[in-house]
Amino acid sequence: MYLTEQQSKDKGLVCELAGQALGVPVTHLQQLGGCSSYNYEVNHLYILKLPGERTFSNSWVLQERYMPVLQKQLTYQIPQPQTKVVWTKGETQSFIAMSYPKIEGNCIGDTFVFAQKDYSFKVRFFEQLSDAASQLHNVPLSELPFRIPTKEEEFQEYFFRNTISKGSAHLKRKIIQALFHDPLFGLDKSADSTGILTHSDLHSGNVLFNDKNELIGLLDFDTLGSGDRFWEFRPKLYAGPSDTDLFREIYSARTGHRVDYKDIYAMHQLFYFGQLLKSAFMTYDALSPTQNIKRLKKIKAKMMRQIQRAFRSR
Repeated sequence: MYLTEQQSKDKGLVCELAGQALGVPVTHLQQLGGCSSYNYEVNHLYILKLPGERTFSNSWVLQERYMPVLQKQLTYQIPQPQTKVVWTKGETQSFIAMSYPKIEGNCIGDTFVFAQKDYSFKVRFFEQLSDAASQLHNVPLSELPFRIPTKEEEFQEYFFRNTISKGSAHLKRKIIQALFHDPLFGLDKSADSTGILTHSDLHSGNVLFNDKNELIGLLDFDTLGSGDRFWEFRPKLYAGPSDTDLFREIYSARTGHRVDYKDIYAMHQLFYFGQLLKSAFMTYDALSPTQNIKRLKKIKAKMMRQIQRAFRSR
């Protein structure tokens, strides 16, 4: 189950769930930012995550296994989470909650506006971020005592769950797979067995710095997966495309691994067309089942033609 937006703002309810998850009395509660889940700071000592509609709770359970193993191979700090099933009053509804001790340091997204920093600061920041990402990329997948999901598996499931409402589930999954495997995207290499371990959400809200502006930790490993390096350059990373380009150039220079701009562009396009798909599915789910399938097939053909024209014009 997941919390509704109204429930997430119910301080009494959240305090009750936090107390169950942490096993301590709650004396301080502050809601933090979050896209797919609801995040809270508890007693100034813990971070608590409660599921929203778009949360994949199974990834939280897996993180409880992943993080201790990965921490042994990284020099910076990463969360060591615990998951627990918590109940509302009367035990009529249950949630999977994830919590971890608050890591010392400042979240860079909370301390300043990245866009206002000068070029030299951004260079130093991306140098440190490149080194941190490279450590993760060098963790041998074959030596991990568990299987890491591929980025293709994660991404397809993300779009499927965020576009499904009723009916035509099989057709919707086929459309998502067709977009993902179109040769003009080339994203099928993300499922290559030689893929690397990627964080895939390296924005300023997930980077911890100390008071000397030194990177000391990374947060939010919900999107951890195996794939290509270009998954570290997702849309809207920092202030805009120029920062993503700077990050790409510095990462390539420091690691010796060239990241092709075309791969990044293809991934960004996939996000963009995914949003169009979501809107289309929501519109046509209101139609009768027969008309729904016919129209969705037309949408698939039209969108694939649009994508191909966009890439051939580059």
